[in-house]
Amino acid sequence: MIRSKPRGVVLFHAYEWDDYTARQAARLAARSDGLDFIVAADESNVTVPTGDYGKLSYTDAGMASLGLPAHPRGSWWNLDYVMYEAARQLPDYEYYLRFDPDVLVTIELAELVDFMHAAKTDWLTLQLRAVKGWAFERAASGLPYADRKYVPLMAIMLSYTAIKYLEIERHKLADAGADPWPFCECFIPSAAVEIGIPWIDLRQILHAPLYSAELALHEDDERLRDGGSLFHAVLDLPRYRKKVRRMVWFCLNGGFWDELLRMETFAASHGFGDEVAHAIEDAVHAGAAAPPGRVFESAVPAMEPAGAERPGDHADGGELNRDETRALLDRLSAE
Repeated sequence: MIRSKPRGVVLFHAYEWDDYTARQAARLAARSDGLDFIVAADESNVTVPTGDYGKLSYTDAGMASLGLPAHPRGSWWNLDYVMYEAARQLPDYEYYLRFDPDVLVTIELAELVDFMHAAKTDWLTLQLRAVKGWAFERAASGLPYADRKYVPLMAIMLSYTAIKYLEIERHKLADAGADPWPFCECFIPSAAVEIGIPWIDLRQILHAPLYSAELALHEDDERLRDGGSLFHAVLDLPRYRKKVRRMVWFCLNGGFWDELLRMETFAASHGFGDEVAHAIEDAVHAGAAAPPGRVFESAVPAMEPAGAERPGDHADGGELNRDETRALLDRLSAE
């Protein structure tokens, strides 16, 4: 008996549509052979024209039909609602792979679906951690589970079964009056662990050397040619410039000196070197570590060893360990 291939759908999540978004959609669609490719368009505030791509349209107001609490930050806070809506509007798939518009993959996505199917797993994830010390830790306090987790959700890869179980669990929280209403980045992993949804770390099948909520990569970065990888955030020049200050803090507090130098070099060649220089100076004066060999008044000494570490060198899969960074900065400040 020949076993049929599993059915999967790739959801490119769009909040607007411009040349950059179209390029990112085309890049993801090119990796979606053997799967259906659909734009999940948040049309709460604007119409999102998606060209020749199929569209799953939703609005925050329209998702009230799910019968779940709304949040002032809409679907950004409740990304799992988008998965419930996808399963409702597109019920004929076994696997749903949703990506932020600034994610880039260099692996054939059908391989991920085949892997999930063969491994009999319902969730592929990356950077699963305990909520203690997380910036949104309070958003997890409404969860009734003893083991509370969080995970960045730039990419969400779930089976239809897992989506339905998570939706049931959300309704249980609503019925129990969960307060505060849990952020999706802690709800999905915490609920999945609590109810026993089988999961596998994505790094069993791909690399994530440059994947972090804090990271900024220009879309022409030559490292994006590396195969079998997942990247975030891949940006055009205007969006990259907007993320400069956040990226500076990421590099300084994590000791990612090579990444900082790469950004400085890129900025200088594109006419905004002064912006990066000022961002570094401001961050150092605010308590971030100074880059090696540079002296700033009231600066925190550079962390050692600086080495040539990249975000992906961390064992947790790519995002800096905030607890370790904070402890080190406190120690250096005390000295």
